Amino acid sequence: MKTKIHARMIAIALLGVYCASAAAPAFSFTPQDKLPRKQLQEQFTDSKKAAAQLAVDTLREKLSIDAGSISVIHVSMIDWPDASLGCPSAGISYLQVVTRGSLVLLKADTKVYRVHVGGNRAIICEKPSRGAIPGASKALAGASIQALMQAAKLDLARRLGVAPTAVFVAKVESTTWQNSALGCPISGKDYIESKIKGFRMTLSHAEQMFTYHSDQQRVIPCPSIESE
Repeated sequence: MKTKIHARMIAIALLGVYCASAAAPAFSFTPQDKLPRKQLQEQFTDSKKAAAQLAVDTLREKLSIDAGSISVIHVSMIDWPDASLGCPSAGISYLQVVTRGSLVLLKADTKVYRVHVGGNRAIICEKPSRGAIPGASKALAGASIQALMQAAKLDLARRLGVAPTAVFVAKVESTTWQNSALGCPISGKDYIESKIKGFRMTLSHAEQMFTYHSDQQRVIPCPSIESE
């Protein structure tokens, strides 16, 4: 009798271990700085985790590898300018609607893969469109434009007195400004005459459109917006 009870307890314990392992994430987070793995995982919101999981599933199917061998090294939220998710195929027309999604960088073996996510779609993007965030590198190229977009959204939300989630990025264009005015000069102010690479961003809120200009470090509304 004792032998049967002992065997049953072992079986229950093994079942618990199996269930715990089945509930674990199918992908791993690669520490980017010196943060413990658990703390790094907690930095990802549920929406980012969902985007990462979809990206990992897509790459796993493409490469026919185990999901456990794929590491998530970067996830950022982004508003794609159209249904191509920033990765258009030649000869295909896409619905011109802003799609909220994510840019996910994955590492499998020694190669980094760029995955564009929007809704329930994920595209492994080898040739992003010119206006999309630049490709990955050790310094995570593209983090700068993402930060600028976020800064513009936060600034507009503050000026309008609304939540940042109510502001959307409708369009981002690369441009070169002729001086430090960034295409938005103020009368009577002197500017440095030098070509400056930057972006022209179009943001929307409640069917209203707003334009922001930027260099590589700052964003300004152009024309100016009076805070409410």
